[in-house]
Amino acid sequence: MYKRMAQAVVSMALLMSVMAGAAQASVQVIGTADIGGVGTGYNLIYDTGSVADGLPSFVWLDYTNTPGDWSTQLSWAAGLNALGAVTYHLNPGINIDWGVNSWRLPSTVDGPVVYRGYDGTTIAGYNITSSELGHLYYTELGNKGAVDTSGNALSGVGLVKTGSFNNLKGNYWYCSGTGYLTTGNNWAFQPTNGEQMYFTPSFSWNAIAVRSGQFSVVPEPSTYLLLGISLGVVGYVRRRMSAR
Repeated sequence: MYKRMAQAVVSMALLMSVMAGAAQASVQVIGTADIGGVGTGYNLIYDTGSVADGLPSFVWLDYTNTPGDWSTQLSWAAGLNALGAVTYHLNPGINIDWGVNSWRLPSTVDGPVVYRGYDGTTIAGYNITSSELGHLYYTELGNKGAVDTSGNALSGVGLVKTGSFNNLKGNYWYCSGTGYLTTGNNWAFQPTNGEQMYFTPSFSWNAIAVRSGQFSVVPEPSTYLLLGISLGVVGYVRRRMSAR
């Protein structure tokens, strides 16, 4: 009997540990979404962002839109906010507070480009994590740029690691939603080699959408019941052991 009780306590502890780990993960699937006229079951992936890089938390929609110019991709992302355009299926116990935020293309730090760097301190070049796409590629997924932060050429470059993303493509540039100064050009990121740079908006770009928001884990009533039972078992076992 005591053995069975002890096993129950251990199982409950493992369950709570998994829940805590999921809540602390920097990138995790929190549900799926259906896109009207496109398909169903695309992962919604929560990203905690990065205080060091000045990136607040946001959610990735794991779908790469058909290639198009910058104007087309801006319109596509904005269209996801229309009533019924996206249907959400969040995991049990997950809540999202979108606030006043809308679906959009990923953002990039804008400013004058002095040179293409490699140490991560510039806004053009390699190893840049201050953009949402660069943050995902380097920090969250752990991929390599063409060179390291000392300028040495690397092997195993490209979108080798995709994590929970099923529809992220590594064969061509992804456009951001940020324009380059007032030139009419736009910033973009290249998963083939980890480069960030600006180009003419008439190019044909891949696009992925993000939306800023906070999510919270709200345990279901059954979880509270299991927790209460486990705590009761712990107390019972302790009392029985101390009585011996």
